[in-house]
Amino acid sequence: MCTTYNPSSEPHPAIQIVHAYLVERGWIVGHQQVGQKSNEVKALPELIEQLKLKGVVFTFDAINTQKNCEIIVASENHYIAALKDNQPKLLERVRENFQVEEQWEKALLSSR
Repeated sequence: MCTTYNPSSEPHPAIQIVHAYLVERGWIVGHQQVGQKSNEVKALPELIEQLKLKGVVFTFDAINTQKNCEIIVASENHYIAALKDNQPKLLERVRENFQVEEQWEKALLSSR
């Protein structure tokens, strides 16, 4: 964890929070504090359980693709996630799915 700096106070741990944001309204609809010796990967499933939503789309960076995609799908929700080259198996599976989709689309268009 990083610490904040203010010359007039003692250093203290930063507070990190994972939150759910309703884009259409500009509202934060839920939040989960990240534990001192933890990270957002562990906090996100707790937030999903707390919200008890179905059919919503979660967005997050690459770190959450390691464990939380299955949790989101199991909770009947969806996700948009960033991928990096440091997860080659996952990246390859995604690329294969897009190639199959492109081939199916081309076949559909050529049959018309």
